[in-house]
Parts: sequence; structure tokens; C-alpha cells
Amino acid sequence: MTVDEAQELASRYRELAAEASSRHPGHHVARMIDVTATDGGGHVVHFGLDNGLEVLLEPDHSAPLVSFQSWFRVGTVNECGFPGGIAHLFEHLMFKGTRRFGHSEFDRLLEEAGAQNNAATWLDWTFYYENLPSVALELAFDLESDRMRNLILDSEQLESERDVVRSERHYRVDNDPDGLIEEALFARLFPGHPYGSPTLGTFEDIDSITLDDCLRFYGHYYQPRNAILVIVGDCTFEAALELCLAYYGSIEPHPVPGCDVPAVRDAVAEVTEIDVDINSERLRIGWQTVAAGDVDAVALDVANEILFANESSRVYRRLIDDLPIASDVDGTSEPMRLSGTFIVDVTINESEKASDALDVVFDEIGRLGREGPTEVEITRACNHLEASFLRSLVTVGSRATQLGIWHITTGDYRQLFDFVNDVRRVDAARVRDVVSRYLTPGSAVTVVARPLNPAPEMTCDEDVEPFESGGGR
Repeated sequence: MTVDEAQELASRYRELAAEASSRHPGHHVARMIDVTATDGGGHVVHFGLDNGLEVLLEPDHSAPLVSFQSWFRVGTVNECGFPGGIAHLFEHLMFKGTRRFGHSEFDRLLEEAGAQNNAATWLDWTFYYENLPSVALELAFDLESDRMRNLILDSEQLESERDVVRSERHYRVDNDPDGLIEEALFARLFPGHPYGSPTLGTFEDIDSITLDDCLRFYGHYYQPRNAILVIVGDCTFEAALELCLAYYGSIEPHPVPGCDVPAVRDAVAEVTEIDVDINSERLRIGWQTVAAGDVDAVALDVANEILFANESSRVYRRLIDDLPIASDVDGTSEPMRLSGTFIVDVTINESEKASDALDVVFDEIGRLGREGPTEVEITRACNHLEASFLRSLVTVGSRATQLGIWHITTGDYRQLFDFVNDVRRVDAARVRDVVSRYLTPGSAVTVVARPLNPAPEMTCDEDVEPFESGGGR
């Protein structure tokens, strides 16, 4: 689709929006924003209602399936004025039912329609999804619009979900070495900032949340002005427009309260040791980097591919194939709405030391920052990134999730469609520049996890005859 074709389509959609709005008197009217062409000849329509609701629609009629996702601009970073962990706890409460659809009814209707549904909460967002046959799309509209305004909240439901979240924290953090290490790292990467607070909350946070907190949180954030619907799959613009007007057009908005989020401060570069129930040492290193949409974000993705992300990466080969002192190496570069992280995770072999692996990591990062990558490394890294990105767009559900994340974190979903070209523009000089600026030892936050109960060293007394198997007592 050319630019002219997209503009012509947008003009036609504006006329349809005006006509549809006239059929829903007393409802908030629809407004067109833009139409963007996608690779492969498709397009995404960005429209909304004048109560503030935004909608991203990508029609795809290749199969009778659709993903319906409700994104809210609320996560850990929006908890100012509320106890920590309330965004995640409230995600659970959203499944407790309304006056029209009780908890069991909500689940039963979706199961009978052949739907998959779930939700997730992170630092910048919370989202709810239904992946279902397109003939059942109206059901998703009905259920989601209803719980946006008619959720039933009472003390019994709060206590029930409080127990569930406490158990989840036990499982995912207290009894999970990865959870403990990640919390320790983020607390030091983002001191005094909500990004450094656990999304699950602490036990003290969870216990302190009141019913009044939940009611205020619901009223503040679960409303049209704070919501984005993402619809990908077998749905026309006309159908999406009618359903949005019918089910969301009568919901009244109100101002979203401001949240006084402190500025992101520089992390304190240090090495922190923690004792964890593991068999061998673990090493996790993190750097603050750039927010989503920053020009350096893609070059950092390429640097991660070259250094850490797969079996051909430099640090993987050094630590696992050459020395070897590690059994696993991984790295991620994740830009968020207000900042970003570059994180390296190394699992050390038994009897080896994390400090030795740390030296290798810094050595390889320093060498890449001084010399830059080879052309072979650039080509391989960019090919891996492009292939991984395209795989993330294969299903209607994964495409909808990508649209939602990019729109909330960058403020403009269209940046999603620039990613492949941005990757192809990265050269050796760009990689060398971002590595030397962001991934310095002097700005690294390091967590070394040591075995809580290290295995005793085995010794053999020469005066004792060796045990021979096969005999009984």
C-alpha cells in the first residue's frame, strides 16, 4: 500500500466513522487518526472515540481468528500514592466478575466460545487479552467493556486475591533464584525510582492494600482515557467501529490523575553479593540505557546479539566453549517508556568463580567498544534480530501484543514498522559507539549470587581403602 492509498483509505474511513457515529445518538463519537501500511500489503487503522478511548486495528482475513486486547497505561510506575504491588493485584481483581457476569460466568462464556484469555502487568502497562474465533468477537467487546465500568469489588474478593498474590510472590521470587536475583538487580539499577520496585510488591505492600485503595485505583486508571484496544485478525473496520461505539461509546471519561514519578537517577556502580538456593554461582550485570524509541535502542540490540544473545556470540564462546567456566550465557536489551536496561546473565560452572566470568564480560565489552564488530558479526547479528522480530509477528495474538507494547512505550505504534529498516542501518561504528558510551564497567551494577549451602569439597584420605560397590551390609 502506497502513502497515497493509505491517505485515500483514511479519508473513506473518516466518512464511515461519521456515518456510524450518527447511528449511536448520545454516545461519544468516533474520530479517525491515521492509517499506516504494513509489510505484506496490510494496514493498521488508528482511531478512537471522543471519550479518549484509542483503538489500533489490523485487519487480517487469512484465518477466522482475532486477538482482542485491552491495554491500560498503568503499571508499577503509576503506583505513586498507592501501596506497591497494587497494579498487579488489581490485574487479579479484574477477573472477579461484575453485576452482569460473575467470575464463573466470565470464564464459562469464553471457554464455550473457544477463547484463550489471560493478562499481564509490568512496569509501564497492564493488558488483558482474548484470542478467539472471529464470530465470537462481540462477546469479548461485551465482557471487557462491562468490567471497565461495572467491576464488583468487596472485602472478600480482595482477601481472596491477596492470598493468591502472596502465594505467587513465594513461588516467583522467594522460592525462585531468578526472581531474587532480578529484584536485587533492579533495586540497584533504579534507586529511588518505581522501576526499581518489585511489580509483585513486597509482602508488606501486599498486606497494606485496602479496599479503598483498590476502588480509587480502579476509578483512576480503568477508564477510556487510559485505555487502548488492540484488535488484530478477522475483523473489518466497519465491524470494529460499530462494536466500539455500541459497547464503549456510552462510558464517560474523567481526567487521569497525574503521577509524580521521580526522575531516573544514575545507578550506583557496585558489586552486590547475595546468598541463594542454587548449586553454583550466578552472575547478573545490568546497565541503564535508553528509553523506547531512542535512536540508540536498535544499535544496543545489535550489540547484545554480538556479545551475548546466542551460541555464536563472543562472550558465549569465551565462557562456554573456550575456557570453559560457565554453562549458560544470555543477554537482553529492553527499552522501556522512561529508561532502558541492558542485562547479562551468566550461570557459572561448579567450582568456578563469578569474578573470573565478570573479567571476561568486561574484557569482551571493552574490546568491542574499542575495535567494533567485524562485518560478519554485523551481518549475522542483524539477520538474527530481523528473523526474531518477524517470528514475533506470526500470530494475531503476538502481533497485537507488539502493537500494544510499542504504542505504550514509544507513544507511536508506527515505530514498530520501522524496526527492520532501523536494524539494517546499523553499522560497525554505531555499535562501537553505543557499547563505549553505555556499557562501561564504571556504570555497571553487578549481582553475584552464591550458593546458600555450598557443596563441601570432596577429599580422599590415602589411609582409607576406597569403597567398592556391590556388597551389602
